[in-house]
Amino acid sequence: MRSKRNNKRWSRSQESFKREREKSAKLNAKLQKLELERVGLARVNSYRSKAPRVCSAAPDGSGKDDLDPEEMRLKYELLQEECLTLKTRLATLQKDKSADLLTFRRTLDQTRKIFKDAYRYNFHRV
Repeated sequence: MRSKRNNKRWSRSQESFKREREKSAKLNAKLQKLELERVGLARVNSYRSKAPRVCSAAPDGSGKDDLDPEEMRLKYELLQEECLTLKTRLATLQKDKSADLLTFRRTLDQTRKIFKDAYRYNFHRV
């Protein structure tokens, strides 16, 4: 009796875990999509800041640009946003790379096992 209840709990827990993993996968996919869109927006928004400008010489002859503080603040915010986006994307890519490597290792191990088993079968057959 107790075993049946535990089995039911276990199966419910597994189903719940599976649903949560599916939700997590969907949310990660949405997050990656938003990151890509955000990177695209950052590139579009930062285009103007990367475009060449005509330098105006300072009156003291130092050759420094006369930048408006508001313009500098906006440029700084854009660069911060772009940096954050790139860091997030890098972290996502590293996680994906780790998952892909794990999948590759498992596949390689399974393939080795299949070939070893086939070799043993053919070796004993001869």
